[in-house]
Amino acid sequence: MNKLIKEYFDSLAEILSYEGDTYGRIVRHKGLIGSNREEVFYNFLVDHLGNSFDCYRNVQIIDSKGNLSREFDIVVTNRLSMTLNSRRTSIVPVESLVAVFSIKSNLNKDELIDSFDLFKSIPQFSKDVLQVNNGGNYDNFTSNFPVYFVIAFKAASGELIKGECEKYLSSNPDFRISNFNSICVINEYDIHYVHDVGIQRKDIRGNDIKSNQFFLGHIQKHFAGIALIDVLLRISRYSTWFPFLNIDMHEYYKYSYEIYSFDPEK
Repeated sequence: MNKLIKEYFDSLAEILSYEGDTYGRIVRHKGLIGSNREEVFYNFLVDHLGNSFDCYRNVQIIDSKGNLSREFDIVVTNRLSMTLNSRRTSIVPVESLVAVFSIKSNLNKDELIDSFDLFKSIPQFSKDVLQVNNGGNYDNFTSNFPVYFVIAFKAASGELIKGECEKYLSSNPDFRISNFNSICVINEYDIHYVHDVGIQRKDIRGNDIKSNQFFLGHIQKHFAGIALIDVLLRISRYSTWFPFLNIDMHEYYKYSYEIYSFDPEK
């Protein structure tokens, strides 16, 4: 890794961790702590994603039939469609969605379940709105996007959270695990779901990493920035799909007005 880039992201991980800890010490209201920590990570994304994406806080996701998700802490969108954005709230069409984030001050079993249930509330893409053209594969695209992330500033042990991930997936076979990227506990550990190992790798204990299971990796200080780089790289892969995507918002407007029948004489 380029030394300058490594030093930059390692330092950035330390800064995010420090800022999150600072808010936890000086602010006593739980909601304010969470909101401030969301802002810390939101600012990181805004500063590093570049001009191809937009980033919003406190967002609901809507489909062309009017179905709404629960509220997300942070979402990243493309710039190919409309957004209903105001100072108080934002609503984005699901077809513009690139990544979603559940931000947790202190991740435990209940907070993990809440995050995974939140991801399940995202409506499905519509083929009438989103087309993948010029040889692009629609199923491949939708199995990768939107990407799910859980970001935590503190958490229960990695082994406990990994075990709860496994339990959740076992009892929720409809969960779109292909869209899940990782749980990142800043400066402590991250948990990925390994879909296909490819070249055989080993974990920090020397055990073989297997396909189709959750993998726990502890973040060492001299590689603290790796988890942040992973977030940015995973989102940036969306840009390779831009030449293939077409989003037609007509279905949104059509459905919105056609569900109301009216007599022009009245």
